[in-house]
Amino acid sequence: FDFRPDFSEIDVPVFHRTGWYDRLVGTVAMFAGLRSSARTEEARASQRMIVGPWGHQTENGRTLGDVDFGPNAEVSHIDLVLEWFDHWLKGEANGAMDRPPARLYVIGADRWRTADEWPPPNTSDMEFFLHSGGSANTPAGDGSLSHVQPSEEPSDGFTYDPRDPVMTLYDANGHDAPRDHRLLRRRRDVLVYQTEPLEHEIEVCGYPRVSLWAASSAVDTDFIVRLIDVHPDGFAQNLSYGIVRARWRNGFDRPELLSPGVPSEFEIDMLPTSVLFKPGHRIRLDVMSSDFPNFDRNHNTGGEDWRESVLTVAEQTVLHNAGHASRLVLPVIE
Repeated sequence: FDFRPDFSEIDVPVFHRTGWYDRLVGTVAMFAGLRSSARTEEARASQRMIVGPWGHQTENGRTLGDVDFGPNAEVSHIDLVLEWFDHWLKGEANGAMDRPPARLYVIGADRWRTADEWPPPNTSDMEFFLHSGGSANTPAGDGSLSHVQPSEEPSDGFTYDPRDPVMTLYDANGHDAPRDHRLLRRRRDVLVYQTEPLEHEIEVCGYPRVSLWAASSAVDTDFIVRLIDVHPDGFAQNLSYGIVRARWRNGFDRPELLSPGVPSEFEIDMLPTSVLFKPGHRIRLDVMSSDFPNFDRNHNTGGEDWRESVLTVAEQTVLHNAGHASRLVLPVIE
């Protein structure tokens, strides 16, 4: 299940194929690990990866969920596999190794980007700070994102009831897909922070992350973040997400329950993505405490969630002020 410690023992060429909406998009870390740490130089040089706007299926089509990604998104899975094995098992000189090591589809641009490594080295961090007047609940609230650091402003709050979790907008097959998140627009247990319509395009490629200052009335709870591209017509397309379970905020080897009401900084790593935010679009960050059934519900008790039947309501607070500068960090192509 986790062979990252064993990269140095692997000496075979590997073709890594995944999609930005595949629950196994962590494949990109396997590619990176073998490119840098496989047993032999030949093995390190013989890693190839393609990441498209696809889900967990193998059709590699242009349409997924509520989005048509365009003609360049269509890539035959069979052709990819046959080319790879014909080269390595039959010795055919078919060009399988002539392309750059990584091919990455750029969502929103309908084009491919190539790179020699993952994540691409030509990125820099762009920070977007969370702001509000204390009413960031729902897209109709006053939450915003900007490059300006916060000064003194009120915090935001919401109630997380594990009996009524925010539902994951899966496809009918139970897999992740780009869906219109306006379906959740009336839920007051989702805080929404978004930019003004962009004046210039921003291309993101890599791992978004969030530094979230938050407090809870519970001794354990979850904080989940979701990156969304809001189109000019209002369509809210999910791109990436991340979660922290509070008791593991310092590492899986250092469990520590919360002190109720005391702010903590939660570092939340998000799944990788590649997307072009076009002029007129908004960059949006949603903050919540449930995404079910994508993640199991935290019962907020500090106990074993899978063993106990007790569910406790948690009052959540998200801070964004001079001493608690919550922010979204995007890896932007230079």
